[in-house]
Amino acid sequence: LPDTASGSLHYYAGQLHGGLLDWLAARPRAPQIVLCADCDGVGLLNYARLRQRLGANARFWLADNWPELLNRYGSSSLWRDTYKQFEQAYVRLLALAVEPEVLQLCQAMSEQGLALEQEAWFLQGLKGGD
Repeated sequence: LPDTASGSLHYYAGQLHGGLLDWLAARPRAPQIVLCADCDGVGLLNYARLRQRLGANARFWLADNWPELLNRYGSSSLWRDTYKQFEQAYVRLLALAVEPEVLQLCQAMSEQGLALEQEAWFLQGLKGGD
């Protein structure tokens, strides 16, 4: 994060806990909640659940060069493993009128049969990407 960033960070594994979603939805906790999740079915379903509860105060974080990262580090096995959740998420995300970039990501994932783990965001900073 940049030095000027302020806020809190919550780490979770798997599904966002329903209690956390309830707590966030009970009253405004921050001007914006940004989810930095895997670009797979589970991550997108978590975002759909968060967006349903918080509306436009929730945002899905994507690197500017996500198409390049999907092409370079995307995983077909991760895509297959989370496809059922992806289908559920995509229907919800369409209904929620989310950011166009998220829908573009969904289309690219579907066309290429690839999903991307969030660690790819950090791989780009390594020399040579390896």
